[in-house]
Amino acid sequence: MLKIYYNSIKLVWKSVEAWFFVTTTLLIFLSLEPIISISLVNNLVNSVQKMLIAGSKGINLIIVILMIQVILSITTNVIQQTQIFLDNKCQIALEKFLNNRIFKQMTTIPYEQYEDVDYQNHLDRLGINKGNKFLAPIKSFLDILRSTITFILLFVYLYHLNSLISLLFISFVPLICINLIIGKKQFYLHVYQSPNARRMSYLDSLLTSRNTGKELRTFNIGTYFIKSWNKTYDFVNNKVLQLNKNTLLSNILIIILEGLVFLIISLTSVRLVLNRELSFGSFVALAQSTLVLNTTLESISNSITTIYTESFFK
Repeated sequence: MLKIYYNSIKLVWKSVEAWFFVTTTLLIFLSLEPIISISLVNNLVNSVQKMLIAGSKGINLIIVILMIQVILSITTNVIQQTQIFLDNKCQIALEKFLNNRIFKQMTTIPYEQYEDVDYQNHLDRLGINKGNKFLAPIKSFLDILRSTITFILLFVYLYHLNSLISLLFISFVPLICINLIIGKKQFYLHVYQSPNARRMSYLDSLLTSRNTGKELRTFNIGTYFIKSWNKTYDFVNNKVLQLNKNTLLSNILIIILEGLVFLIISLTSVRLVLNRELSFGSFVALAQSTLVLNTTLESISNSITTIYTESFFK
């Protein structure tokens, strides 16, 4: 898998080198944004609390914090939208690059390979969005890097407030294991269904093409092909629905586990506030950060799963 991943990076680097530099620069800011935002919330709540006690003193600091929050929010949204545009631009360029390589290969391979069913199934699995399929593992790796930096910064910042924050790992381990298992099953289902998908595509073309419409009516075989298409369609999608059902049940169990962990952390945080071991600002920051950390761990898990799953398609 590492060799495949290395070749993907090498290929993407060759076709869209500038995308790496810009994306990495934006990634650094996005990885720092959550910790900056949490710190601002902490200071804002504590400043408001002090102002309520001391009167109008401290209003200037509150205004400054609010202005910084607005600027941070605008900057983050602009960067995220810019990244989406750059990803789309990169994907289009990569799609063209990959298609040209495939076209050149198709003009040089032995004619016998056109009759190779496995080769045709593999080509069918590549399908459209080749650029996205090659770019997805790279984006996932960069997402892992960004999420890991964010997680480390937030974890270090919050651990001294409530050490039970480490309980989040309890839900992370089964989450990533389940995602990897499901990702592998999705690929093998895709491989298993490739011949059926090609059959559906062929039947669809027979039933909708103007060139074959006359023959279908002449020999009265349209009904047969319709039944054949429906049978294949139901077979393919029943397998997909069964996998989706298993995924749903697994996700529900993970969500319940995450909820229990969040409840434990919240209750202990309330106890710390009541014992005056935690300020109101720190309590709000801790509650918000717990959700951010949980989302970050989910992002890391999903990115690892994407890399693992997409590597099978190369």
